Amino acid sequence: MSIYSLILEIFTTSHPQTSKFHITDLYIPQLTVDRETAGSLCLFSALVSAIERSQAELLEVMEMSKRAAEHQADAMIRQLELEIEELRRRETALTELAQADDHIYGVKVSDQLIRVNYMI
Repeated sequence: MSIYSLILEIFTTSHPQTSKFHITDLYIPQLTVDRETAGSLCLFSALVSAIERSQAELLEVMEMSKRAAEHQADAMIRQLELEIEELRRRETALTELAQADDHIYGVKVSDQLIRVNYMI
């Protein structure tokens, strides 16, 4: 059943005194339906556009967060590499100290290691 037939049936049922019904009588309701449909489509399009913009903004924020996390991880890795290098230097110095026969040299080196270790 078409929309016109449905409207015609409702109109003639609710207005039995009107025996003549013209198709032009459906023109105004059809304009209203068309206008409401166009309004709904416009609203839906605006909603879709807003969602797409929000999605693009979210993706941009996520990408920025990812880059910031990567930068922070790189900085931590560099810091850890420096600490490892320092620990290896200390290990080498302690190994040399343990193997040294000169006890005065040992005292001097251990004093330097303590100063470096505690930043005195």
